[in-house]
Amino acid sequence: MQIDYFGPTDDYFTQAFFNPLTREFDVETQGNTATRIDLFNVFSGFKTTITGSGFPADLEGTLSGTITSIMTTTFNNRPVATLSNLNWNLNAFVAAMDELAENDNGDPLTALVNGSGPITVNATQAADGFTEIFDGVGVPVTFNGSANGDNTEGGSANDLLTGNNGDDTLVGNAGNDTLLGGNGRDELRGGDGNDSINPGTSTSNELIATGRGQDTVNFSSVQDGFIELDYSTLGGGIQVTLNSPANTGQVNKGGNGSDTMINVANALSSAIDGGMRIGGTNASDVFNVTLKDGDWLSLIGGIGNDRFNLQGEAGFVRLSFRIGADGNAPLTGVVLNLATGIVSNDGFQGTDTITGAVDEIRATNLNDSIIGSAGNERFILQAGTDTLEAGQGFDVLRYDRDPVISVNVDHQAGTATGSWGNSSFNHSFSGVERINGSRTGDDTMLASDMGSVFYGRGGNDSLTGRGGNDLFYGEDGNDTLTGNNGNDTLFGGNGQDALFGNAGNDNLFGEDGNDLIRGGFGNDRAGGGTGDDTLYGWAGFDTLFGGAGNDVLWGEGEGDQLFGEIGNDTIYAGGGNDLIGGGVGEDLIFGGTGTDRAFGGAGNDEMFGGNDNDRLFGEGGNDLVQGQQGNDLLGGGDGNDTVLGGFGNDTLFGGNQNDRLSAWDGADQLFGGAGNDTLLGEGGNDVLFGEGGADQVFGGAGNDTLGGGAENDIIGGGSGADRGLGGTGNDQIFGADGNDTLFGEGGNDTVLGQQGDDVIGGGAGNDRLHGGFGNDQMFGGAGADLFIFNATDGADVIGDFQNDIDTIQLSSMAYTLSVTAAGARLDFGGGNSLLVQGTFASVAEAEAVLNDDLIFV
Repeated sequence: MQIDYFGPTDDYFTQAFFNPLTREFDVETQGNTATRIDLFNVFSGFKTTITGSGFPADLEGTLSGTITSIMTTTFNNRPVATLSNLNWNLNAFVAAMDELAENDNGDPLTALVNGSGPITVNATQAADGFTEIFDGVGVPVTFNGSANGDNTEGGSANDLLTGNNGDDTLVGNAGNDTLLGGNGRDELRGGDGNDSINPGTSTSNELIATGRGQDTVNFSSVQDGFIELDYSTLGGGIQVTLNSPANTGQVNKGGNGSDTMINVANALSSAIDGGMRIGGTNASDVFNVTLKDGDWLSLIGGIGNDRFNLQGEAGFVRLSFRIGADGNAPLTGVVLNLATGIVSNDGFQGTDTITGAVDEIRATNLNDSIIGSAGNERFILQAGTDTLEAGQGFDVLRYDRDPVISVNVDHQAGTATGSWGNSSFNHSFSGVERINGSRTGDDTMLASDMGSVFYGRGGNDSLTGRGGNDLFYGEDGNDTLTGNNGNDTLFGGNGQDALFGNAGNDNLFGEDGNDLIRGGFGNDRAGGGTGDDTLYGWAGFDTLFGGAGNDVLWGEGEGDQLFGEIGNDTIYAGGGNDLIGGGVGEDLIFGGTGTDRAFGGAGNDEMFGGNDNDRLFGEGGNDLVQGQQGNDLLGGGDGNDTVLGGFGNDTLFGGNQNDRLSAWDGADQLFGGAGNDTLLGEGGNDVLFGEGGADQVFGGAGNDTLGGGAENDIIGGGSGADRGLGGTGNDQIFGADGNDTLFGEGGNDTVLGQQGDDVIGGGAGNDRLHGGFGNDQMFGGAGADLFIFNATDGADVIGDFQNDIDTIQLSSMAYTLSVTAAGARLDFGGGNSLLVQGTFASVAEAEAVLNDDLIFV
């Protein structure tokens, strides 16, 4: 018999053939021949075609013929199910359906099924899970399930049941059955017989009950799912022997048979959510266990005097007394002593014996009394009034279980109160080093004077220290962590957390979320993590890291180290000599008082030095760097930067791109670096060098030294006695007010003295020189130079005129030429004259020499 199931029903026979209101065999006949009968169920809309031979023409009379297949579709012809390879008498089928409808007796239908040979069910294409119980069927059943969660039981023969994907329930019942769980949260029950069970990839929880018989459980395909072995239905005790290093496992079920586990190490692995739980019987059980590192095992002895023989210290073993092996609640609280290995009351009046090290105890919902050992142990106390003496070692008290609503802990007093589901708990404990809060509740946890380790877990928790060195983890939720006295370490975790170190040298880390962190007194180290965090160092030499996000950092106290890291950060150094790093992003940095060092990092930063002698470097990006008070060292770095010296004698460096440097007050030094820079000396006696690129250099007030450097520069002296050097390139140099000294140096330069008694020189190249107003000295240097003199410029001197090479441009021909020992003088009257230095024997010779080199405009 072949059944191909497509859905969408988990009760095929009812929706195909029955009136769901009256539970009668009630379908309409829409046509029939000797080989075909067409039926319609008006209640479900299902259409069914019965195919075979020898069907009578009148279906109201005596029925006869043989059914070979049944095909059912929905009203719109979507396939529901096909039953093929049948050999059913039509009259027997109708009688079986009547009996099922009228008396809820499926035996006649089961007899038909048994007469059709082995049954094969294919539900792999089904839109819904398949539900069919083959209990009573005596022929083998081969079931291939859907991806949507199936519920199938085999019969008394040797069945093969495959769940595939979905959360399946597969029951073998009698016979030597094979159950394959596939992927999903499956329940696999072998029943009687020698069964083979394979949970498949098992990435979630699997429940396996082998039942009676010589059974095999194969864990070879298990990945990271959780496996539960249930022996609660057996009538006698069991002896479990697990050896993970040898990868072997056996269960002696006494008169009920035995189990053999293949690749049991896979099931014991605790990767992600993996591990194994074994529940014993209602008799006395023995558990012999040897684990390896990474294994996780929970054992439930239940009723009876059980023995737990735990070999070695590798792996993790939990003993659970919260329920019996069959899920029944304990009668009393548990009384156990891990130091002696005696459980004098297991909750069911049994006495258990423990040999070896236990990692975790899970107690009952009643009043428990537990004593730990000298080892490192964990304890889960549930509802009730419990007493725990954890003993020596590093012990953990856990409230991170789903039933816990919230917990209030006073580690100093050794008390914990709260709600476990609908019940309350009142716990007294000692010897506990670490406490875990609830998974979702808002916990209040107060530390001891010796220091505590708290894990808040979920919820908006309040973790508060006293006088010891505490370690707090807020984890999920918007937590408040306060270290108080002692050198504390606080981790906020996820959420919008508030961390307060207070006294002591603390470590505070906000981690995920927009956190508030205050270091307090002492030399603190704080990190914001991800999110837009606010960090305060307060007093002491603090180190703050903003992390990812747009953070605000306040150094405040002594010499702090402040690093914005990733994001657009705002950093206030406060008092002390601070070290500041903006990191990646567009940062805003304030040095405050003290001699600060600041590095903007990547991004377009704004940096302000504060009151003392600061060092600020913009680094990458188009930065604004300003020294403010003090003698500052300022650098733009890469990018088109603006560097402002502020008050004090500052040193400014532009960097590699097109920068703008402004000295402000003080005797400043400005270096443009590579790129086309603008340098402004403003107040004070400044030194300005454009260096590489086509620069603009302006001295402003004060006696400045100006250098253009490479390429074609513009240099302006401003007020004061300035010194200008063009460097290489075709430069323009302007003296402005004051007695200036200007040299074009290399290239074809234009040098203008403007106001004051200036000394100007062209240097190499064909230069253009004009002293301007005042008594100026002009030196052309090598090359064909042009000297410019206006009739009202004052008394100028040309010191190195080259006949037939250089040219003199005059604004007027109204002058008197005379010759002295100093040279030829062109006198324009009113104290205005031009002296061309050289040796001239007479006026006539001077005219002869100069006339060819004079031009008038």
